[in-house]
Formats: sequence, C-alpha cells, structure tokens
Amino acid sequence: MTMFFYSVVLVLGASLFAQAIASFPIPSVDCQSLPQASYPFCDPKLNPETRATDLVSRLTVDELISQTFYLAPAISRLGINAYNWRSNCAHGWTLSGGPDWLGYTWTVFPAPIGMAATFDKDLVLKAGQVTSTEGRALHNEIMTHYNGASQEATGLNCYSPVVNLLRDSRWGRAQETFGEDPYLLSQIGVAYTKGLQEGSDPMYVKIAASPKHFSVHSGPDNIRNWFTANTTLHDLYDTYLAAFKSQVIGGKAMQIMPALSGMRCEKEEDGAPDAANPFLLSDCPS
Repeated sequence: MTMFFYSVVLVLGASLFAQAIASFPIPSVDCQSLPQASYPFCDPKLNPETRATDLVSRLTVDELISQTFYLAPAISRLGINAYNWRSNCAHGWTLSGGPDWLGYTWTVFPAPIGMAATFDKDLVLKAGQVTSTEGRALHNEIMTHYNGASQEATGLNCYSPVVNLLRDSRWGRAQETFGEDPYLLSQIGVAYTKGLQEGSDPMYVKIAASPKHFSVHSGPDNIRNWFTANTTLHDLYDTYLAAFKSQVIGGKAMQIMPALSGMRCEKEEDGAPDAANPFLLSDCPS
C-alpha cells in the first residue's frame, strides 16, 4: 500500500518532467542526447500520461526507490537531472522563492486563514492563479540560473493548500488552514487548488497542487510528526475526510500529501502512520 502511494508520486513526477521538457529552455530532462531522445517520454507530441508511463517503466527498482525522497537524485543514464520536491506556496512564493531573488519580488497574499475569511471563492481562485503564474516564472528563472538543476521551490509542484480542520486556535499552524468549517474549508481549498493547477492549455498543469496533511493532523505542533491522532469514524467522515475528497473530485488535485502522524479509529486500532495506514489507503470507502 505504501508502495502504491509512492508509485502515484513517481508517475506524477515523471509527468511533471515530461511537461518541463516541452515548456522550458533549460529543461530538467535532457532530450537532445541519445538514447533518451528516441524514447517516447521525450516525444512532445505524446500526452503527459503516455510519456510518464514510458519513463517510469524504464526505471530500475533502486531508481524507483531513490525517487521517493524529496531530494530525488539524478538518473544520468536517462538524462534526468536531480529534482527537489520541497516547495510551499500557501499564499505566494516569498518564503520559498526568496524576497528578492535575482531582483524579482513575489506577490504575498494574506495567510490562508485570512483568505478564507473573505468567503470569496472567486477571489481565492484568482490568488491561486497569480501564485501559479509566478511559480512558473520562478521555475524558469532558477532552472536557467542553475543550468537545469532543481533547487527548492524550483519544481512544478507545490505543497499547498493546507486543508486540515482548525479545531484549536493554539495549534501552531492555525494560520495555514482555511478555518474550522468543513464546507468552507472544502470550497476555498478547491478554489485555490484550481487556481494553482489550471492554465490556458488543458494538456499541461501550471503547478501541481498538493493538499495536505491527509488525514487527521491538527495536533500539537511540537509532536505533529509522530503523534497518533485519535478520532471516531463519524468525525473522520463528517469533518476530516470531506476536504480531501473535495480536493480530488472538485479540484482534481494531482497530489495528496499524507500526514507524518498516525491515525486511530474504530477501524484502525493500531494507529499506523497515515502514509502507510491500511484503513486510509485501501479499506476506507469513498
């Protein structure tokens, strides 16, 4: 089950590489050299899914495992440069892109809790669109500056938005969420995800959103990476899962980031980490 999750990430990563090949002067994959120049994943006439499938099929088991880390190493035999998955754009790129990178400055929107307070889906959609456009610009500039070598915030993915439910204002990441109401959280989250992903060309994704942290993650900040969240099935379905379901169905999110914590309920008494939780990954009905 854990391997299934990683395989989804790998296919997505390959898809993003395929898009980078077609879009930028200094790509993350060298498709000018042999043998990869003759492979389907380097053919821009094919759709991203076909190219991604071809690329993943050519990786060895060791190479597949190496790509599950956020600092994915280069695979030189296929002309693939290293890729840094770490990137956050919850309300702009200033933190990841730097306040003044090569003379550029980035639009800073209110923290997500402030954006949700507008109750304006259209406005949040526009904020996501601006953020994804600037993310593409940041990608172009840094990839060119480092000759195709990925840095933090260089990729075509973003670890945002946060769609965890805000249950206690003392939680250390309260400002990163869209609030305490499951419906508002879902609607605003979908708007931001669409703003990040949807561009003028339906074949390509502007920035792959990654709603997080699946599924119950509003715990004490100092132990959020290893505590076990205790919930009931009713609360899990009525509040926590609703936002993630909306992101997949309504927002068509390309990624879902699992929580580093565990989850325990009536159907999952072991409290396994969410990324390897049997109930969340396979037994949990939609």
